[in-house]
Amino acid sequence: ISSQPDYESKQNIEHGYIKLQNTNYVIGTLKDKQKVTILTDSGSSKTLISRDLVNKSKVLSTLARLKCKPIQFECADGSTITSEEAIKFDLNIQGHVFQIIAMITNSLGTVDIILGDKSLREIGANLDFRTRQLRFEKRSFNMFLKKSIVLRPHQKQEIDLYGTLPKHIRNGNC
Repeated sequence: ISSQPDYESKQNIEHGYIKLQNTNYVIGTLKDKQKVTILTDSGSSKTLISRDLVNKSKVLSTLARLKCKPIQFECADGSTITSEEAIKFDLNIQGHVFQIIAMITNSLGTVDIILGDKSLREIGANLDFRTRQLRFEKRSFNMFLKKSIVLRPHQKQEIDLYGTLPKHIRNGNC
């Protein structure tokens, strides 16, 4: 019995770019191609999503909601909003798909989603104000088997893979 796994893995980091509109807004889409307005805001501690969008969206309204301890957020105008639940969903921004966990809040004004500091850090984002681009780390993992496995048509075999995934693609919590 060998204690060595039967594969090698290597993490590759490339960069992706998202072109922002004026004032750090960008348009994204949900799985059903519904367009959403996103504000990238490193001053927001968490990613937030409008309850109105969650309730009206064909995709988001069917997803499970994660219960959380109540969290209060202070807005730029000094008002506060509270959230007690979150939702995990896929968000497409200019062809790049991200798995997002967002706190559900009652009102975000004219914005559907605020992409906050936690999500921006998890994707390794850097904001370039000169070019109005958000650069992020595109991560992929190559796995190489160390021994051959032969499968015939309709044959199945389980293969256990061991490793650590980056935090942004692990199952998250609030």
